[in-house]
Amino acid sequence: MKPSREWPKTATFLGKRYRVRGVPNLGDHPTVEGAVVGGDTSAPHHRGRTIRIRQGMSPRETFRVAVHEALHALDWKLDEDAVDEMAGDITRFLAGLGLAPED
Repeated sequence: MKPSREWPKTATFLGKRYRVRGVPNLGDHPTVEGAVVGGDTSAPHHRGRTIRIRQGMSPRETFRVAVHEALHALDWKLDEDAVDEMAGDITRFLAGLGLAPED
């Protein structure tokens, strides 16, 4: 499923600019512990920082993955489980306010 509008080409987090890319797949790591990976974020100290989000997900899942990857960009050292839980919590909160796609 394509986004309803164009995605931004860049996003800035804590003064660091990231390229934003929608990709058909994340061939270098398609699963983590059996779950399909929806996105990834370059380390903040790398040149060419990029946030990649897998295309074809539902709007709600795309939103959740975008929040998840933004959290990585904001604090690279956070544990993956903590980032995943926070992304779910933020997505549900914003959906409750009508600011995120519903399930």
